[in-house]
Amino acid sequence: MGDMDYSMSTSGNVPNRASSTKTGKKMSQHAERISTELSEMAKNLRSFIENTNTTMVEIAHRMGYSHDLSQQRRLVNAELLKLLMSNTQKLMAASMIVKNEDKVDLFFSLDENDKMEWVSLLLEGHI
Repeated sequence: MGDMDYSMSTSGNVPNRASSTKTGKKMSQHAERISTELSEMAKNLRSFIENTNTTMVEIAHRMGYSHDLSQQRRLVNAELLKLLMSNTQKLMAASMIVKNEDKVDLFFSLDENDKMEWVSLLLEGHI
């Protein structure tokens, strides 16, 4: 009977140790997988934030340009008043210029002499 008790207690402990080792390995693999997935999520989140920042900078730039363009459109008439032409010509030129942002940009990039010539060409339909 004494031998029997010994063998039972020994055989009872061995599977527990093996089971404990398997459980430890599974837990370790599971923890490693979670760590890898969290690392991947962090990379994706970082990329998302960087892309969002880039997009926000672009939006801010475009909004700034739109604001500047709006201000320039308001100034077209004041600039045209400086040129020697009829009131009708000024109004027609103003209407033509403010319809197109490229024309607004070009108009304000020209000096006074070139503005007059460019506006004349615009009114004659050459531009």
